[in-house]
Amino acid sequence: MRVQTVKSESYSRLAQKALDRVKGSLVLDIDVEHFLANEFERLPFAAPARSGIELSWRDFFAALPRCHEQGEIRYLNPKISSGGPPNKEVAAELVKLGGLTPEAFERYFHENQVTFAAQRGGEHWKALGGAERSMAELFDTGISVVVIATPARTAGTAIHYDDGDVLPIQFQGEKRWEVFEPQDQFPCQRTPRRKLRLAEGSLIAHQVYDLKPSDGLYVPRGWIHRVSNRGDEPSLHASFVIHANTWLSVFANLMDHAFATLRGCQRWRQALTPADIGSPETLVEIDHFVEELREQMRSGMVEGGPASFDFVVNSPAGEELRALARQSIAEVESGPGVRVRRSGAHYLLRHSDNVGFVRVSGDGKRYYDVPSRFFYSVLRQDGISLADLEGASFSPQEIADGLHTLVYKTGAFRLESSDA
Repeated sequence: MRVQTVKSESYSRLAQKALDRVKGSLVLDIDVEHFLANEFERLPFAAPARSGIELSWRDFFAALPRCHEQGEIRYLNPKISSGGPPNKEVAAELVKLGGLTPEAFERYFHENQVTFAAQRGGEHWKALGGAERSMAELFDTGISVVVIATPARTAGTAIHYDDGDVLPIQFQGEKRWEVFEPQDQFPCQRTPRRKLRLAEGSLIAHQVYDLKPSDGLYVPRGWIHRVSNRGDEPSLHASFVIHANTWLSVFANLMDHAFATLRGCQRWRQALTPADIGSPETLVEIDHFVEELREQMRSGMVEGGPASFDFVVNSPAGEELRALARQSIAEVESGPGVRVRRSGAHYLLRHSDNVGFVRVSGDGKRYYDVPSRFFYSVLRQDGISLADLEGASFSPQEIADGLHTLVYKTGAFRLESSDA
C-alpha cells in the first residue's frame, strides 16, 4: 500500500493543536506527527491498522441484541428506496428466528441482503473503545465509531461523502473503497448536504483501495467514496469519524446564546420601515447593535467554553434541556394552540442514505432519520404551530412521527402551549 504526502507550510488548527499536544494515537500504524503535518485534511491514503484493534464475528453478533434494544443499529439496503427495512420489521423477523439473540441476528444477516450499521461502537466493543478515547485525546474533539457488517457481493451504502474525516479499519472479509476528489470542500456539521454530480466525467477518480483484514484507510471529509464488498465473504469493518469543530458551529451557537438574551431587550424590539433600511441614521444604529451582539457572544464563549461547539451535547445543562423537552409532550394537549420550538439543546445533523431525510442527534451518538421537509419546517426562529404543519400538507401521522423523534428521542425540540 502506498502512502502519499503533500508538502504544505500551513496546518489546520486542529492538526497544529494535536501536534502541540502529542498525546493519544491514531488507529493507523503510522507516524502521527508526519500524518498531521502532511496528510491530515489533504489526501486519502492506506496504512496498516494499529495492533490490538480487532473484532471477531462472534464478538460482533454478541453485542447486537443490546444495540438493537437501545435503537443504536440501522439496517441498510441501497436497493430499498427508504434506505432499508425499519427496525420493527427486522425485529419481527428476528422473533421468527428465535428472538433477540446473537444467533438470530447472525442468521438474519446471512439470509438477507441487509447491512448492519451499529452506532456507538466504542461503547459496545472494548477493543474499539480504547482506540476511540485515544483518538479523542489526540485531537481533543468528538470521535464516533460506526461498526458496519455487509453481506457478500453487496454494498451497504450508496456513493456519498462525509462531513467528518473517516478512518475505516477492516476486520473480516475484504472491501473496496473507490475514492473520488471532493465536490464540496471541507463540509462540516453546519453546511448543507450537496447533491453529488454523478454524470459521466463529473467524478474525478483518485484511487481504488482494496482493504483486507488489518488494513486501514484515511479519507478526509468531503472526499467522495463508493464502498462495496470484495470476494464471496461478508465484510466487517469499523469507521472512526473525527468531528471537527468549525467557526460555523461556534458562531451559530453563540448567536443563539446572544439572541436568547437580546430578545428581552426593548430596544431590539423597535419597529422599522423599509425607508429606514440603508439610511445613515440606521447604519450608525446598526453599529451599536452589532457591538451589543458581539459582547453577548463574547460572554457566551467565556461562560460556555466548549459548549459553543456542536459536539459538546452531553453537558448537564444540555441533558436538562432535553429532559424538559421530552416532558413537554405530556404537558400539552395536541391541537392548533401547540407550537414546536427549539429546546435550546445542541443537535447534530448528518447525511442520510434515505432520500429526502436528514439524520438528527441530540447526544452525538444516537441518530434518527427525519424527513427533510418536516425538519426544516419546524426549524424556525419562533417555532411553528401544529396548525401550520397541517396547513403545510403534513398528515397527522407524519406530524406525530416527526415530533416523537425530534422531541422525545432527540430532545432538541420542545412543545409548548400558546396559552402558557
